[in-house]
Amino acid sequence: MAFTLNSRRIRIVGSRLAADVRAPNGSAWNPYELDLNPYLENRYGKFDTLAPYGNFFGSSRNLRIDDHGLLTAELNNGSGGWSRASIDLNVFVGVTAGILVFKRLAPHTGIDTTATTISLAGSVFSVFLMGSDGLMHRHQMDLNNHYANVNGHFRSNSGDRGFYATARNVRLGEASQTFILKAELRVGSGWRAAEVNLAEDIVNSYSRLLFVGRYTPPPSFWDKFLEVFEGFPLVGFVVAGIYALMGNMEAAQRAVSLSANSTIVMTGVVIGGLLGGPWGAAIGAAVTTPIGIFVETSLSPTQQTATIERYIFETLRNTIAAGAAGALKVWLDRLATPAITAMFSEVNRGFGGYIASGVISGMGTAVSASLRRCV
Repeated sequence: MAFTLNSRRIRIVGSRLAADVRAPNGSAWNPYELDLNPYLENRYGKFDTLAPYGNFFGSSRNLRIDDHGLLTAELNNGSGGWSRASIDLNVFVGVTAGILVFKRLAPHTGIDTTATTISLAGSVFSVFLMGSDGLMHRHQMDLNNHYANVNGHFRSNSGDRGFYATARNVRLGEASQTFILKAELRVGSGWRAAEVNLAEDIVNSYSRLLFVGRYTPPPSFWDKFLEVFEGFPLVGFVVAGIYALMGNMEAAQRAVSLSANSTIVMTGVVIGGLLGGPWGAAIGAAVTTPIGIFVETSLSPTQQTATIERYIFETLRNTIAAGAAGALKVWLDRLATPAITAMFSEVNRGFGGYIASGVISGMGTAVSASLRRCV
């Protein structure tokens, strides 16, 4: 608000705030008075703005105001004495269209505009919150009582709680992201980077922190159906397009990243199989799996964290899957009867068998991702 930026000759006349106020065109100063009595309340010797009708003036004396908008007075404290009190009118009074305007804090005011000195200790969120008395008051809220870890994402539906037991590296964002809660949340045997905007879930309600949250509806049948195919080689890109048409860009980004991972692995297996048979397919999977993981996490930072453990596990899994599929193809070829061989000659001709190996290995990434979300 900061009315003092556009006012001069600031003074108190009875219960009225008087000043010369800058005109909208900025070239003139016009005298204006605003009666503070309907807005300010004497609450046991302290200024407050919660009361709808104010009426502080009858229990006050020795009112003064300085050039910075700080109003001081002696207020009857209700115990037969007088208490010295002050309030910064810049918090509540502004200049609109060349006149002084008093604005109380709304019942639900954003913490991004009324909180400062934000910190996080474990899961306990602490702020200094603007009060209805114009002063800053320290408040705390345990976020563990309001958020749950659901498949590596923060959720704040009614009854959700306990995310902290399956979280690590819990922190607040920096600079302009101080109200962003960030963490790595456990998904199955891995971790996924997650974040949530606290300013969208917590408000300043009558000078107290109030958690309002946002309801997240359960996934529909089609959401569950499409999720199964998100990480399939190439198919996942089609699923991402469907998500985009539905307006779910987060899911589209996730499907693109998962499908890119599995497609890269499949390509490595196919090329390796063409060049070196089953051993080549296994080596192709081993080489391309770290690349696939890197691309996945680069395309969607909220996907499972690229840890050393994940690199090792998925590399071994895809290597074994590709090698086993290639070896199974050779073994079946040796056992096949002439009729069966003729039946599948077109399918197996060239690199068909190794494409199967690649699809199996690539699907390992997709199936693993789906299982992680279901655990």
